[in-house]
Amino acid sequence: MILHVEEAMLSPEFWIARMGEEAAHRVYNPQAINQALKPPHLPFQEAIQTLRQGGDQAALILPAGAVPQGYDRHGQPVTAAWQGQVQKNAILEPFPERWGFSVTRAALRSWPTLDPVFRTPKDQEFDQLQQTRVGVFEPLLILGQSADGQWFLVQSPIYQGWVRQDDVAWCDALTFTRFADRSHLIVITQPRQVVEPEPGSDEEPHVVSVGTMLPEATTFSVGHQASLVHVAVWWPQRAANGSLSVRPALMVKGPGVHQGFLPATRANLLRVAFSLLGERYGWGDSFDRHDCSSFVRDVFQTLGVHMPRNSGAQEQAVSWRQRLSGSYDERRIALEGALAGEVLFMPGHVMFYLGMYRGRPYALHAFVGYRHGGQVHWVNQVMVSPLDIELRDRDLPYLEGVTSVGAVLKTLE
Repeated sequence: MILHVEEAMLSPEFWIARMGEEAAHRVYNPQAINQALKPPHLPFQEAIQTLRQGGDQAALILPAGAVPQGYDRHGQPVTAAWQGQVQKNAILEPFPERWGFSVTRAALRSWPTLDPVFRTPKDQEFDQLQQTRVGVFEPLLILGQSADGQWFLVQSPIYQGWVRQDDVAWCDALTFTRFADRSHLIVITQPRQVVEPEPGSDEEPHVVSVGTMLPEATTFSVGHQASLVHVAVWWPQRAANGSLSVRPALMVKGPGVHQGFLPATRANLLRVAFSLLGERYGWGDSFDRHDCSSFVRDVFQTLGVHMPRNSGAQEQAVSWRQRLSGSYDERRIALEGALAGEVLFMPGHVMFYLGMYRGRPYALHAFVGYRHGGQVHWVNQVMVSPLDIELRDRDLPYLEGVTSVGAVLKTLE
């Protein structure tokens, strides 16, 4: 257990009770919050509109930069020849279709390769080419394909990057509009929820996690299985020619499978966040897990609040933020009025604030580790921690690295 963390503190109800009934269960307006967020990138809906009006995909392509230097999975320096091959493969070839969906939770890469590039020979977790993962059945704009025909350059709702073609199915504009519509959704609010395919098929069940959004299907049975205690969803598949094929599937009704978004309350936010307690840390969603900012984003997504993907963009997007500065004690005092579920930002990291307990501020976050007594203590998971523990790479308490506290759940009307 982390220093000063007690067993009772690993439950969301511990923090919900300390917040008080009114603050915990007040319902906020996610539409107003989304309108107030300031994404610092080309909004996805604007890109869609550009293509619908006959615009060229090439107009949406962002500058690529250079293939980074570093070390491969064997700890050897990447070679200039390998960098040249990757860069050559990223020369875009035209592709006739522009609309598509991911058919799995797919890696979104900054270059069209699965080969990793690590910053140090011993670093095997922070792949510089891994941007994030796109969710299953996530709408994508296809901007072109790689020279070897194995990758698509896509614009997702949060990032632009490369996805393997086998993980994407293209469709026509009408189909895209139908399934990109977010008005009738099944939203996954707890990890490891199972999507059951049609009985008798050779298709394996699919496991989905927090933040997944699947279109609700209007069917009362799937094959020979009735939806008695289930909800029906549309599940995407890639046909032999690469086009989108959808089929109905069933999910058992329960607390982790919700029709529509959860009411945007602090209690719901904490319960969803704590459902991921102990999940392994995954930089850029490596290992099909979360890092700090995707953890925050996916939790908010279950409430219908759509945050940007990385911590810096999240901080800039929040309309109401209180700057923190000064000593540890000055920052701790400034936090005393903050509510659980508010977001703490620091360079390269983001956390959910939980509250004060016995004079210490606490947070829930996906993080790698911390320093205590001159030694690094590895965590590598979603975990509760006090903010007086030291940063892993600096002799500084976490709280002294926090630059601002943001109230995402706030009445803005």
